[in-house]
Formats: sequence, structure tokens, C-alpha cells
Amino acid sequence: MQAAPQRALAQLRTALHTTLARPTALPAARLPPSSPSPRLLHTTAPTHARAKPRAASGKPKRDETLYGKSEIHRPALPREQWPKREETDTSNHPLWRFFHDQVALEVPDKAKDMSGRAWRTEELRIKSFEDLHKLWYILLRERNVLLTQKEEARRVSIDLRGFSMVHENLHKCRKSMARIKGVLAERRNAALQAAQILREREDAIRNARLEEHRARSEAGRKRQREKAQRSMEALLERRKANKGRRARARAAAEGGAAKAQEAKPAAQVIEPGTGGLTETFVEEQGRVR
Repeated sequence: MQAAPQRALAQLRTALHTTLARPTALPAARLPPSSPSPRLLHTTAPTHARAKPRAASGKPKRDETLYGKSEIHRPALPREQWPKREETDTSNHPLWRFFHDQVALEVPDKAKDMSGRAWRTEELRIKSFEDLHKLWYILLRERNVLLTQKEEARRVSIDLRGFSMVHENLHKCRKSMARIKGVLAERRNAALQAAQILREREDAIRNARLEEHRARSEAGRKRQREKAQRSMEALLERRKANKGRRARARAAAEGGAAKAQEAKPAAQVIEPGTGGLTETFVEEQGRVR
């Protein structure tokens, strides 16, 4: 008896929900302003959901692309579209010089790896610069080959110390290269010392020439000073002699005038009103004339 009213109430609630969710035929502008908006207790009706965009009529649909899709979800390429590997001959590739017999890792063999000793300093000193240059790059390439083998053995976890001469040969290469550096350093130091000696010798010669030139200049200036001093002394002697001659001539003239004055005594006439001034008779006669 109680289940029937509950079932009828549920049907009524569903019908009411459907009626309220159904869009009205009147536009929103004609609705009465005082009508309250219905409050829904459940989720939005399916009619309010966003509809999927439809393809435009008359336009072809785009081809499906893989843009934005993960590689995991992308479809696998057919076998015909797989990239093809081109076979390339690498037998003459320059990088093979970093390996012996074009093998990444040789089979360890002490008898095969045995080599001579390292180069001595006395042997390298008699080599020319060109020979040392060639030998340096030969040792450098051999060192790179040995280091490549050592790294390859480390990569594959193989210890070459017990049954290979890689470490010993690498030590010999490094020792020879260090001795080549020492010989070149000796030659460089010798060249620098020779250049220093030449510069010092040139400086000594230049200083000697400067001292000689300075001595000659000083001797010339001394001779000029002596010559000027002699000229000044001679000029002073001439001036002194001329002064003496003039003094003697003046004294002789004064002596002659005195003698003439003594030989002809003048008659003194005192004129009245002259204040005691006198003049000779000859001067008076000349004045009158």
C-alpha cells in the first residue's frame, strides 16, 4: 500500500522535471518579467549540452593527420614505408686509423704487441725539426689508437693488464712524446740564449760607437773652446797694444803741444770788464779780423 503512492510521486516528479526542462515556445523577450525562473535540482538537461560542430556542407572533409597524437597511439607504418638502409663502403674511412687492422678491439696477444723501447733524448737531439714533427704525429696517432682500444675494453668490461701490452705501449708513447717536447724546449732555450747574446753584443757595439762618437764630439768641442780662448786672448792683446799706442801717441801729442807752448809765450792783455779773463795777442788779432 505504501509503495504505490511512492511510485506515483516519483512518476509525477519525473514528469514535472521533463516539463520544466523542455524549452518554451515563447522567446526570452516575451516572458513576463515577474515570472520566477525555475530552479532545477538535478544536472543540466541534455538539450543544453554543447553540440558537436557539423561539417560544412559542400566542403570536403580534411584528411586525418598525426599532428598532436602521441607516438604510442599512432598507427604503425606499413613495411613498404620503412626507411631503407643504404650500404656504404667504409673500408677507406679515415677514422679506421684509430684502430688496428680495422678492428674495434683486437684479440690480446703479447707476442704480437711486443715493441721496442721508447725514444731516447740523445737519439732525438740529432733529428731535424721536420723529422721530429713527423715522429710526433706518428706517436700521437699511436697513442690515440691505444687509448681507443683501452676505452673499448673498458666499455665491454675487459681487463687488458694481464695479457696485453696496451698499457706498456701507451707509456712508451707518452715518454717518447715528453722527450720530444724536452728536446724542442732545449732548442728553443738555446735559440733564445743565442738571440740574447746577439742582442747584448749588438748593444755593446752600439754603446762603444756611442762612446766613441761622444768622445770625438767632446774633443771637437774642447778644440773649439781652446781656439775661441786663443782668439779672445789675441784680441785682448791687440786691444792692449792699440791702447798703448794710442796712449803713447796722446802723450807725445801732449808733450809736443807743451813744448810748443813753452817756445811761444803768449802776451796776456787784460781787458776792462772781462772779469780777469785774458787772451793772447794772436787770438785777439784773429778775433778783430
